[in-house]
Amino acid sequence: MVVVRSMEVAQKKTTASFKALDGTIRTVNRDTGERVTLSHKCTELDKSLPIYLGVSKPILEHVMFCHQEESSWPLREGAELKKRFDDIFDSTRFAKALDAIKTERKTYASLAKDLKAELEGLNSHKFAACGFREELEECKVTTACINSIRFALHRASFIIVVTLPHQYCNTLIAHSLSLSQLDTGQDIRPRR
Repeated sequence: MVVVRSMEVAQKKTTASFKALDGTIRTVNRDTGERVTLSHKCTELDKSLPIYLGVSKPILEHVMFCHQEESSWPLREGAELKKRFDDIFDSTRFAKALDAIKTERKTYASLAKDLKAELEGLNSHKFAACGFREELEECKVTTACINSIRFALHRASFIIVVTLPHQYCNTLIAHSLSLSQLDTGQDIRPRR
């Protein structure tokens, strides 16, 4: 791989001006063996060069293409050294990823806690509903028994009325009417 950068410097009377023109990358295609030339602006070249070389930009700047005056950076003070190592090993991105994982974990833990509490509440409602169903079934059975007894009593009273003499019939009819008034909830107290 060959990288060429073109630059232009113009010297005027008092100032010098610098202008970056463009850059080219020449590579050899592994499959066909042809030379391939790609033209880039300098900013695009700075972005694409680490990709072609397979290393990160901080490694290129601080290790491979380090200027002679900057080559003693490993001997500098702690804060600057830490910053360079963080750039090289991309530890800030790793730290951000760890923080994101921690916050997501806390979020999911609180969500799981809320859902577990809701599940316990729903289980208690389910248990109560089962108890109410059992009570309802017992009440239905009791009501059916009471209705069958009531029907048998009405039938027996009808048989007795038919077979008894006339004097007892009036008494039984009055008694039967008072029972039917009890069933309907009417007031059966004697009126004065």
